[in-house]
Amino acid sequence: MFCGFLALWVSGTFGIVGTAFFVAIMIGAWFLEESRWQISEKVGTAVIVLALPLFYLIWRFQLISLYGSETVIAGILARMILALTAIKLLQKKGDRDWIFLYLMAFFEVLLAAGLSISALYLVTFLAYLLVMVCSIIAFEMRKTARDVETKTAIDKKKEVSVFTSAAVVPARRLPTTSIALIVFIVMLAAPLFLCCRVSAGPVLAASRAG
Repeated sequence: MFCGFLALWVSGTFGIVGTAFFVAIMIGAWFLEESRWQISEKVGTAVIVLALPLFYLIWRFQLISLYGSETVIAGILARMILALTAIKLLQKKGDRDWIFLYLMAFFEVLLAAGLSISALYLVTFLAYLLVMVCSIIAFEMRKTARDVETKTAIDKKKEVSVFTSAAVVPARRLPTTSIALIVFIVMLAAPLFLCCRVSAGPVLAASRAG
């Protein structure tokens, strides 16, 4: 979540007040995680539903002073995404909520790509890419471990244990595993991309000639 926000911050979308507010929410959500002080899922969903028309009214009546229509739309979208992210961070979260947060971080990075021409964006994008892969691996590890514990509890009388922790990657090895996975994906995707570009060239030329 922080890497997604950092990408938007590099684009100059947020000032000191907005930055301090969101960082404070992230720190608070970290300490409130799995405590009774978290917002319930029903309250969080209700606040999200109410927030969407509110941001539409802000855009419609231009309650936030930004320069240029494109800048206004992008700024409102950035603030709406961060507001939804903040609400989800403060509420009790299941697997679907974490996937929602991952998507919000992706949209933040995607939106920042159209707002920033700074070289720092490349740094934030690479950091996001690495941390995102680590997060997905950790998410799957946690989900698998929980399923294993449930399955083992059910089959406790039979002393059956399926999918033991032998395949679990230690946390200190997550960055190395993520980098290796990213390199493998790039090595696999780059030739496919070039082949698609080469094969699409004659088709586009023929369609233009026709």
